[in-house]
Amino acid sequence: KSDTELRLVHHLQAHAPRVEHGALVEGFATQREMLVALRRLLDLRVAPETTIAGHNIRQFDLPKLRWAYLAEGLRLPIALGADAVVFDTMLEYGRRYSLHRDLYIALDDLLATAGIPSHKALVSGDQVPELYRRGQYDLLIQYALLDVLTEADLFQRMTGLHPALA
Repeated sequence: KSDTELRLVHHLQAHAPRVEHGALVEGFATQREMLVALRRLLDLRVAPETTIAGHNIRQFDLPKLRWAYLAEGLRLPIALGADAVVFDTMLEYGRRYSLHRDLYIALDDLLATAGIPSHKALVSGDQVPELYRRGQYDLLIQYALLDVLTEADLFQRMTGLHPALA
């Protein structure tokens, strides 16, 4: 049994916590409020031995997130510090799975290579700014949650931890 729980915090629009698409979703009015809530959650729920996983997380997501804390004058969550254990599916593919030592592979291409259905037909990353501009927040939330679930599945497959595989 996994003790994983799916949560999403955002600052698209403020709203009370609610369950959407199987996840607890909480919206904040400002980036600062969201970052404080995220730090509280990470400091409470993430152990030093926890692995943070994602696709291109080392070169995109984590630097953006760390910079946001710095720019807001906030303490960085312990889980995002220099000692964080990180599994970047893009980098690991290049190191351990590609015969050509590909340094970059798009998530959609990696999913296709691994035979995992992609959620990118719903929304692609380049559509996010336009969806935000149009206020299609529910679609953005759904996309973000699918992204996390897909990357978790990929991480489990790449590390031999997938519970459903023979």
